[in-house]
Amino acid sequence: MVFSEDSRVKIPCILHLVRLGYRYLSLKNCRWYQETNIFPDLFRSAIAKINPGIAGADIDRLLTDVRLLLDNEDLGKAFYDKLTERSGIKLIDFANFANNSFHVVTELTCKNGDDEFRPDITLLINGLPLVFIEVKKPNNREGVLAERNRIITRSRNTRFRRFINITQLMVFSNNMEYDDGTPQPIEGAFYASPSYDAPSFNYFREEETLNLADLLANENDALENEVLRDNNLNVIKHSPEFISNKSPDTPTNRICTSLFSRDRLSFLLQYGLVYVNDGDVLHKHVMRYPQLFATKAIERKLDAGTPYDLSGNQGNKFITRGAQDVSDEGIKDASLKKHPAGTVLLSSRAPIGYMAIARIELTTNQGFKSFIPTSGYSTAFIYYTVKNALKVITQYASGSTFKEVSGSVLKTVKITLPKSDIIGQFSNTVESLFRRQDLLEQENQHLIQLRDWLLPMLMNGQVTVA
Repeated sequence: MVFSEDSRVKIPCILHLVRLGYRYLSLKNCRWYQETNIFPDLFRSAIAKINPGIAGADIDRLLTDVRLLLDNEDLGKAFYDKLTERSGIKLIDFANFANNSFHVVTELTCKNGDDEFRPDITLLINGLPLVFIEVKKPNNREGVLAERNRIITRSRNTRFRRFINITQLMVFSNNMEYDDGTPQPIEGAFYASPSYDAPSFNYFREEETLNLADLLANENDALENEVLRDNNLNVIKHSPEFISNKSPDTPTNRICTSLFSRDRLSFLLQYGLVYVNDGDVLHKHVMRYPQLFATKAIERKLDAGTPYDLSGNQGNKFITRGAQDVSDEGIKDASLKKHPAGTVLLSSRAPIGYMAIARIELTTNQGFKSFIPTSGYSTAFIYYTVKNALKVITQYASGSTFKEVSGSVLKTVKITLPKSDIIGQFSNTVESLFRRQDLLEQENQHLIQLRDWLLPMLMNGQVTVA
């Protein structure tokens, strides 16, 4: 039995990616745009799912816009900005990453005119080919070097600009452990971001203990047979070498778990890629693994510092400012009312029920109802009184365009009012907890600012992690 890179590396890797949650897609009955390798049917279905209520014509316009962005001579920056955009129509749902569609295909040709290349494995997110993986069989030094040269040649080929622009991550592996004694990365599994010149391949050493029982689905024999049959490799199914190469612990499968499990891929797409101008040349860099884990450590610090929200409220409990500021002149012209620190804010329309406590004096628009503490009724007491009445309050909402709770209706909502001494005891107990929570939320904001300041320096090498 003759074993090739397909049987030793590619097919086991595809099956591992299936266990990570990527659906195997045979190209035999698929339709895609050959100039970009976007799968329009997958794209339309996914965009409709993650943007509820979007019209089909808007999806078609978005698809046209994406295809035009890929023509730019900008290393895909305009497309990346669109890909990670949070407002407007989303290309990817980062708030609920599992809501996107994930597919894996093999031998998807990148072709322009007479020039073409075929990555061994391509990962599609919402029908967009964002990742490709090249594999070589182990102990094949000359084959590895030749493949590296081919990758550089195709990166420099202007006919392949669209494919370079849409690709976010690349992996290259010969399924061997790293040889730290070699001057250039040849043996092992490496990753890179795209380039118009020579991609810089990086080592990846996992520093976290990943729970494979949670990350990997059980092996599916029927699906494995489908993949083998689609690639004309049924004969290898029971061979010991094929069985051992399916292990999650092979170098290729390990790097796929580290980079392409849902949480990691979401993190890398949002925070792990950066464009840097070097004179007149634009470069795209991907986080090296020490930078990634340093950033993850900051993320864990943020998570550890987030106070436990006893009320179940989404987001922080306290607020300093909104998305826009209003000048004193604007407040005067619009006859806006200033509310003191400690005011409890309730969104009364689009949507109803979001709550926050004013950290400083502020003003709001007409979408809020404001509860100002008075003598005997503390901020904490008002906050939880309103929160406990939310179910009743929302039942009074009305409106044809969007639901709203008016001030007059709000005044009709009945509440149970304890005796003043009970309110006082409650306030004395809870106010100290509120002060502590407020301090922790402010600390979180400082840590976020630190992350946003530190991350670009980590990315461009100004700061290193010892």
